[in-house]
Amino acid sequence: MSYLPNLFALSTWYYPKVRGPSVAMQPRIAYQQQQQQQQQVAAEGEEEEIHAASATADGLLLLPPQLEELEIWYCRELSLHHPNSKAGGTGGGLQGLRCLRSLEIFVTILLLKFALLLSSLRTLKFALLCSLPSPLQVLQLYRTKGRETPVPFSNLTSLTELYISTCEGLRVEGGLWPLLAHGRLTKLEVMETPNFFVGCEPPPQPQEGGIPVPLCSSSSSNLQDLYTDDAAGVLAAPICTLLSSSLTTLSFIDTTERFTEEQEEALQHLASLQHLRFDNCEKLQRLPTGLHKLTNLKSLVIFSCDALRSLPKGGLPSSLQKLRLKYCSAIQSLPKDTLPSSLQVLEIRSCPAIRSLPKVDSLPSSLRKLDVRFSDSDELRGQCRKLRGIIPVIISIRASYLTEQNNHLNQIILMKGFKIIEGPFQA
Repeated sequence: MSYLPNLFALSTWYYPKVRGPSVAMQPRIAYQQQQQQQQQVAAEGEEEEIHAASATADGLLLLPPQLEELEIWYCRELSLHHPNSKAGGTGGGLQGLRCLRSLEIFVTILLLKFALLLSSLRTLKFALLCSLPSPLQVLQLYRTKGRETPVPFSNLTSLTELYISTCEGLRVEGGLWPLLAHGRLTKLEVMETPNFFVGCEPPPQPQEGGIPVPLCSSSSSNLQDLYTDDAAGVLAAPICTLLSSSLTTLSFIDTTERFTEEQEEALQHLASLQHLRFDNCEKLQRLPTGLHKLTNLKSLVIFSCDALRSLPKGGLPSSLQKLRLKYCSAIQSLPKDTLPSSLQVLEIRSCPAIRSLPKVDSLPSSLRKLDVRFSDSDELRGQCRKLRGIIPVIISIRASYLTEQNNHLNQIILMKGFKIIEGPFQA
């Protein structure tokens, strides 16, 4: 590949013999430009072939130095800092890729070593690592299971988006607080990474003679969007206080059954929160009390929370504009006085236990759209018909509608002479 002077993007998959990358000394375009020295070039070519063969035998992947995008997938013996530096390259590792902008490496081993010094790197998707370039803006970590893996975030002053998934044992060197409090991070997603938020607290305040000394600079977070399956880790007073003025979107996908009193109080610190979503919280039996105290909340989405039976007794925020209930099989009704006067969109989709709406007088006059899909309740659909002319947009579709349409489509296919084949398939 070092003979491809115009190669700028490379993706490699399933190379079990590759043990490490190395960067060629210079692009082989020089080989073509020196035609007047054919004998010398031929000799150099033979020497390079020997180097390439040696590199292949040693498991080195020789890369052209002009690469801008590199993907290495499922190379189980991969080590980014290869000890061999004698195979026709500038040395083991990726230090010679000065033009690299994007690096994606996905492995399933626990022995990955990283010695990367790239000042131009902007996007990195990585499985296991131990040092990161400071200009990095987007970082994705996948599958670092098996042992404690330290990740130094302290120098990532340009990082704006961080995605972490299935990283059991991941540990942040220096703590998460500096990244949240003093960095540029605006979007954070943490999934299947237990204890990631544990210990996220402000540094102790210095004292002189037993008297606290004010810090020179106050903590101010830029984080706006947070998605996680660790509600207990996020809903801690120090974190929510730090994010109180910046966080606008919060999404939970969690196995929590009930929120503790401390967690509910911490949630109320998020004064800037505008969008709140509970996504596939299958065991959740009760929403946090005190949601009505989130005075800037505009949108509440409850998706596939099968154990949830009702909305919070304390009511909803007076600022709420959109309420979406989707695939919540246990919610039976919308109690009176829970729908705020600011509500503009009410969506009830695939919630079979909801058989009726509150009376017309109990519905907010601000309501502009009522979306009741996939319900077979005659009473509910009858109410929707009566609300025509009162609410500008009403959508009402029976749950059996899709089944009827599928049956109708199958009949058309059969009438036209087409044949529907179901698996398993055989050659």
